[in-house]
Amino acid sequence: MKLKTLAIGALLAAATAVPGIAQAATWFGYTTGAVNMRYDATTAAPKVLTLPGGAKVSIDGQTRPLPNPFLVIATQNPVDLAGTYPLPDSQLDRFLLRLALGYPDEAAERALLSGSDRRELIAQVSPLLDAEQVLALRHAVQGVHASDALIAYVQALVGRSRSHPGVRVGLSPRAGLALLRAARAHALLLGRGHALPEDVQALFAAVAEHRLVGEADTSAATLAKAILHAVPVD
Repeated sequence: MKLKTLAIGALLAAATAVPGIAQAATWFGYTTGAVNMRYDATTAAPKVLTLPGGAKVSIDGQTRPLPNPFLVIATQNPVDLAGTYPLPDSQLDRFLLRLALGYPDEAAERALLSGSDRRELIAQVSPLLDAEQVLALRHAVQGVHASDALIAYVQALVGRSRSHPGVRVGLSPRAGLALLRAARAHALLLGRGHALPEDVQALFAAVAEHRLVGEADTSAATLAKAILHAVPVD
């Protein structure tokens, strides 16, 4: 079983606040710098928390500003788990990345079993970057050069997704923008001032899989891999 995580506006790749939808059934409260919520699979229907592009959150008719930067993470249960409510495809398109965590490896699981209580460890975590540093890195991402050839490569991948056999719904223009932002952030993290096709390829699956809708039993992971292999790098 794999736990999948959807992230809107990942701190480095989001040049601006990206509109997003998160599914929530229980509202715990709102505090400056954090929005805590839980989705209860036993409820009759999910409630919706909307994050407009203006960096504000509207809940139960009340609008509150969000801090800058902000990050939204939603967990998605496996598709074979009954009682959950999948988000519409148009809302999934607003999430920048989907990451599949899977099970820990043997060494990590041994450390998990023999270590301290997780709640104690969380309380001991200290931030590696403050808000100003994150904003500076985000600004630096915008300065990472993407050549015309790289932009054409991203456009070719997006276009191929719309005509590839087995794809019912391909990638949107929003997905193309997300892929380019993610590639720029990846290049910056590797110490480069320019993005390469390898940056696009490294993140294509994470950007594309939750957006692709396949026909019949074709998995999005299989489609993303096939699309990537079908588009040559000029």
